[in-house]
Amino acid sequence: EAQNKRYFAELSRERDGEWVRGQDVVFQHLAAEVQTRRQPGQLLFHLSDGQASLETDRHTYLPKDAATLDALDLMHVLPRAWEAAHVFHTEGSTSASAFVRQDLLRILQGKVGSVIANWRRRGKRHALTGAKKNTLKRVCAFLAKNKHRMHYDKYLKLGCPIATGVIE
Repeated sequence: EAQNKRYFAELSRERDGEWVRGQDVVFQHLAAEVQTRRQPGQLLFHLSDGQASLETDRHTYLPKDAATLDALDLMHVLPRAWEAAHVFHTEGSTSASAFVRQDLLRILQGKVGSVIANWRRRGKRHALTGAKKNTLKRVCAFLAKNKHRMHYDKYLKLGCPIATGVIE
């Protein structure tokens, strides 16, 4: 259960004739909180969605030490798994559900690389073309780009949340 939560919200806007990016202000608040509250060696866990600027700003503003972990919110992986399932199976089918269940479990076990490779092999075996091929390519690219933030097996062993619902 989340404890000692702090909320920061900012909108990008003009202030005193200068453009202020809201996300920069929020990350500056976060950096100040980390500097004030973090104990030496304490885990810093950054959980966010797939928006590239969140990861970029995290690296700009927050520590980059061995006790800092980055995670992709699992709720941003799940829709991609469903998209992949619907490339190979009919929407609403039990086979699509089984596909997602099986591969999501493998992702949770830290096997995202093998899931991506399997999806790509399967796409070639099915000789996908057009929209289905493009969908699978896009989904695999998203997972590959975020693979370094998808060590869910490790996060769960540490007792970290893998989705932002507990925070939101």
